[in-house]
Amino acid sequence: MQLPEVLTQHNVLDVLNTLGVGLLGIGLIIIYRALIVRSKLLSKSLIEIKVAYDTVVLLMNKRCEEVDLRFEDEKKFRGLYLTLVEDAETHKAKIRAWKDDELFILQGKITHLSERLRQLEKELQELTAINHYLKDLLAGDETRDFQAEKELLHRSGRFGS
Repeated sequence: MQLPEVLTQHNVLDVLNTLGVGLLGIGLIIIYRALIVRSKLLSKSLIEIKVAYDTVVLLMNKRCEEVDLRFEDEKKFRGLYLTLVEDAETHKAKIRAWKDDELFILQGKITHLSERLRQLEKELQELTAINHYLKDLLAGDETRDFQAEKELLHRSGRFGS
């Protein structure tokens, strides 16, 4: 097949070169536009990553503050606990001292009451003896030793001289 004269090999190469360069230009434009779209997506992703990073930093700072507050609260609680333990020990010592004092006072009262009981028992025996003597006198029993009973009454201080 023969090419018309107008289309010579050189002209064909020029046309093909022009077409190739045009197609290459179109391809480069398509790639350029794709890269621009890709660049915009990467830029948007970078902004989203930066926002996410800032959010994470804010959350970490907030968490750090919460941990610090919790630590301060723990320190205050431990201080309060130690104060309460010290106060409890102080109160234990005071209660022990109070208990010992009360026991000492109660022992003194029991000793006093025991002595008083012995005195009352002795007095009861003396009054019982006087009672029997007086009953016998009223009954007219003259056989009893009047002098011994009178001495008993004088010793107890219950009978006048």
